[in-house]
Amino acid sequence: VKPSNVKLSFDKSFWDNSNLENAISVSIRFNSSYTSSYTFKDGLYYKSMNNIPSLNRGDNVPLAVKNIVIQNVNYRKRSGELLLDADLVGQGDGIIISNGKQIKVKWYKADLHSQTIFKDEKGNIVPLNVGKTWWHLLDQNAKMTIS
Repeated sequence: VKPSNVKLSFDKSFWDNSNLENAISVSIRFNSSYTSSYTFKDGLYYKSMNNIPSLNRGDNVPLAVKNIVIQNVNYRKRSGELLLDADLVGQGDGIIISNGKQIKVKWYKADLHSQTIFKDEKGNIVPLNVGKTWWHLLDQNAKMTIS
């Protein structure tokens, strides 16, 4: 359920900007046994896990999204448990990827009930492209390459 105070910004024309850096191939190595990657083709990013294309379970259609949001966060182990908690309130670095392009952002979240806002280096709000979005919360140990 989407909270009523969340008003994400979408702007397709923002992602047509030729001044943005290219992002055709994205690879995220979470640990020694798990890598997630995306390849840009026909306007979408097709997802693979450990070099195996990811398919929708119901109909075997390849998983593809318009946007990839990378939000760098700190994770903490819960005392006496195997579960982790991610620090989602505050601010941090990130990258938004869409339309074969990427932009470095800072993310901001005032409290648990507010939305996450992304701004560029000049302080302008960075909109998402219209379409499906895959959101990664990366810890300091993940290794990412974009080309």
